[in-house]
Amino acid sequence: MAAPLVSHWTVVKRILRYLKGMLFHGLLLQSASTKNPLATSRTVIFLGPNLISWWSHKQKVTARSSIEAEYRSIAQTSIEFTWIYTLLIELQVSFTTPIIFCDNQSAVSIAHNPVFHSRTKHMEIDVFFVREKILAK
Repeated sequence: MAAPLVSHWTVVKRILRYLKGMLFHGLLLQSASTKNPLATSRTVIFLGPNLISWWSHKQKVTARSSIEAEYRSIAQTSIEFTWIYTLLIELQVSFTTPIIFCDNQSAVSIAHNPVFHSRTKHMEIDVFFVREKILAK
């Protein structure tokens, strides 16, 4: 006998019930040892005060500069935001324009004004993707 089909709203209700039961649980984020010289990208995404997505991984490509490493992280976070944005629109959840915080002023400057110099020309694809997302708010 085939299992009955479950509507997507039933699944959403189950997920929301689970999340409601987890309101007072926490997530400990701490830095790992720095024995490996590869850059580690970390992202946490909140919807209001609620943590809804997070990741931490070593970058697959060795960056030529800290600006490039930070910018790659901004690009990955923009991709994650795009997916979450699409999901929230589909679920008809209201939200405000997302804000990405970055501690590298040069990477932030490039995101807002993509001026290419000899040191940043190899970053053009990521820069254009992030710039497009900034202009689209």
